[in-house]
Amino acid sequence: MLAIRLRMNFKRLLGSWRISALLALLLVAGAATAQTSLIFERAKIRIDATPSAKEIKDNVEPRATLTYSVELRPESALNLENIHTLNILTPTTGVIIAFNAPSIVSLPAMKVYTPVDVLFVAEDGAILQIMPKVVLGEISQTLQAKSPIKALLFLKAGEVEARGIRPHDVIAGHIFTPAPNVQE
Repeated sequence: MLAIRLRMNFKRLLGSWRISALLALLLVAGAATAQTSLIFERAKIRIDATPSAKEIKDNVEPRATLTYSVELRPESALNLENIHTLNILTPTTGVIIAFNAPSIVSLPAMKVYTPVDVLFVAEDGAILQIMPKVVLGEISQTLQAKSPIKALLFLKAGEVEARGIRPHDVIAGHIFTPAPNVQE
């Protein structure tokens, strides 16, 4: 009689354990799905110098093409308190927050206290604005793009100055739609 009762209780516990395991699995799957918008991909980008009219006139040698390995993150990354990678950028790495459609965006205040260079990038990859050595954790005012942008590119502080990156230089990468070739 005791053996029959133990067997029945065991079957009941086993059934509830299976249900608990299934619920836990569903919960984990749901959490993973909710996080997919924050997961990033790795990509390579190239920054091509756009010579100024004076450089063209003076026949100055164009600056070298720059290559970076970047984390490509969706616009939902603006809602994060911290992007750890911003604290450990190197001279050859960066982080891009790409937007679904070009829009006027404010620089996010994050709990990142390492200075970064921030580049505001148009849909065609042209650099529109540069904010050097910004500490995102100390932003006390709204820093906003002057015109619609497709992405924010974060580089190690001092990279823009050291490498001679300027507005109108062009970033080539699969998220940007290059402008058609125009002869002038």
